[in-house]
Amino acid sequence: MSNRTICLINDSFPPVTDGVANAVVNYGRAITESGSRAVVATPAYPGADDSGFSFPVVRYPSIDMTKLVGYHAGFPFSEKTMQTLMEYPFDLIHCHCPITSAVLARELRARIHVPAVFTYHTKFDIDIANAIHAKLLQEGAKKLLVDNISAFDEVWTVSHGAGENLRSLGYQGDWRVMPNGVDFARGRVPEEDVRAVCRDFDLPEGVPVYLDVSMQRFDVVYPAAGSGNSAVPMTCQELEQCAKAAAWVDVCKGWDGCPES
Repeated sequence: MSNRTICLINDSFPPVTDGVANAVVNYGRAITESGSRAVVATPAYPGADDSGFSFPVVRYPSIDMTKLVGYHAGFPFSEKTMQTLMEYPFDLIHCHCPITSAVLARELRARIHVPAVFTYHTKFDIDIANAIHAKLLQEGAKKLLVDNISAFDEVWTVSHGAGENLRSLGYQGDWRVMPNGVDFARGRVPEEDVRAVCRDFDLPEGVPVYLDVSMQRFDVVYPAAGSGNSAVPMTCQELEQCAKAAAWVDVCKGWDGCPES
């Protein structure tokens, strides 16, 4: 699909770094290298320098929501932003965030009448639960999210699990798994590559690993976490095996009165 112009819209983008921001950067580069044109629309961020990208980046007004959601949320009702985007001959709109980015994408589609695709990357119910503690407001946020996603012409997910998570939020439409270019290839990574990546973080050979019994009150633990789709859930037995633990110890204090969640 050469000589097409694609609009990529997402709330996070460098200097904010997360999995979705990386995916958008990779999309932009791949589209440009293929002979087509990519344009990224993303919220303004203090000190952002987009001069190093091989594709144009349109920054639009934002609100600092870092303490709540970890990034600046865009203000999708900027008429100046809309007029700037409408100067490009877009053939497709590709949105990656179901809140303010989706509102901007839907308004742009309504004005220029081109197809719009949404990619669901992560488990937004976890992000919503972390940002909003009232159950009623959580349900309202999920409905807004699902309504936005349902308005797109096609919905992609980065994995089957992400699709099932989207379905659990109440989404009733079709979705398809679409590789986003940032996943590791299936199979075992060569040992030398593993050692190169881990050389500054891995434990030296022969150093024993101990696990605290306080973790055993959980059915599932997350030894590595981040966004909803990058956490690694496992049982305590699986953790013990992966860590090659020498023993379980009881050194943490004051945990036995804590809830099991």
